[in-house]
Amino acid sequence: MSKSWFLGRLVIIILIVILCFDLVSLYYVLDLYTYDELIDYLPDNSLKSASPRNISIILFFNILINILQLSVCMIYRYFALH
Repeated sequence: MSKSWFLGRLVIIILIVILCFDLVSLYYVLDLYTYDELIDYLPDNSLKSASPRNISIILFFNILINILQLSVCMIYRYFALH
C-alpha cells in the first residue's frame, strides 16, 4: 500500500462523514421549515417572535449545494483511484 492510496481513502472517508452530517442537517432544516414561529421570552416578561422560514430556505439551499459539491468530489475521487 502506498501513501497516496491511504490518503485517497482517508479523504473519501472524511467526505462520507461530511455528507452524513449534511444529511442530518437537512433533516433538521426541513423540520425547522414546518414551524410557524419561534417565541422567545425576554427577561422583562415580553415576547419576541420570529418566523424561521426565511432562514430555513437559505440553509436548505446551502446544504443542497454542499451535498452536490461533496457528491461530485467523491465521484471524481472514486474514478481517479480506479
